[in-house]
Amino acid sequence: MSRFAILLTTCVKPKYCNKSEIRQRKELYLRSIKCWLKNTKLDIYLVDSSNYDFHEINHKRFHVFSFKNRGNNDPHLGKSRGEVNSILKAYDYFKEIWVNNGYKYMVKITGKYYLKGLEDWLSNNDKRRDLWIQHQRRLSVIESIGSIVYNMVNTEIFICKLDKIVEIFKTKYSGNLIVERHMNLIVESGRYKVSRLPPFKNVLKSKQANTGKILKYL
Repeated sequence: MSRFAILLTTCVKPKYCNKSEIRQRKELYLRSIKCWLKNTKLDIYLVDSSNYDFHEINHKRFHVFSFKNRGNNDPHLGKSRGEVNSILKAYDYFKEIWVNNGYKYMVKITGKYYLKGLEDWLSNNDKRRDLWIQHQRRLSVIESIGSIVYNMVNTEIFICKLDKIVEIFKTKYSGNLIVERHMNLIVESGRYKVSRLPPFKNVLKSKQANTGKILKYL
């Protein structure tokens, strides 16, 4: 039995997107979901913060929770500022199922990415950590908050122990920080056992929302 619950985070219909952009976002997400279902044996859980239910896919291993995020929809930040809220709401919604299924960890993945090799790594990993973070670490300039340089931890993928999710993400800062900045503060606090994930291939060549770059590996 897998110890890991896969959670894809999506936002099909942000306020700042037009109809064409929304259609493109939906197609990217659907492409990724289909890859996860076709190429792995993993159950796929998904949370969408724009209340989209992905009715196009009916599969016994696909589980959706959707809600309307009424928080920040700054186009320069994408959905990052609301992603912490999505994670907490998904945990609250799926928690009983995850515990009953014997999951010990949540694997959060941005919904447009399909990562080759992840299933094998999860199957062979028996280490115990509070967090696994993405192998890249970067400095970013966030123009919309004064061009200040902040340390960031990339969060296209990370893994968090289930019994640490609320403690780590439900803080007084969580609603005011984009998730990459929040994660960096958690890592730098020194309170948790943290390891870096190996790189996983970005098979679909999905672009980063904030940079437009295609990372070959996440």
